[in-house]
Amino acid sequence: MNKQDLKNTRLVGADLTVGYGETPVLKGVDFKVPLNQVTVLIGPNGSGKSTLLKTLSRILQPQGGQVLLEGKDIHEYQTRDVAKKL
Repeated sequence: MNKQDLKNTRLVGADLTVGYGETPVLKGVDFKVPLNQVTVLIGPNGSGKSTLLKTLSRILQPQGGQVLLEGKDIHEYQTRDVAKKL
């Protein structure tokens, strides 16, 4: 992801691999929330929507990839600062 992409997005999931235990639910997922736009996440039951949201909000730790909030790794922020920004 280039600097221009980061400039126009608030929240980014880059190459995310996430799961429970050793079972991955998401593999290699890219996701971004553009500034000043409504973003909707839809899909069938069991497709990983809740897992993705939990990862983007720091409830789950990604096994691979990273989550960026305003261009900075979300785990570098204090919990209170993440809540304010999200």
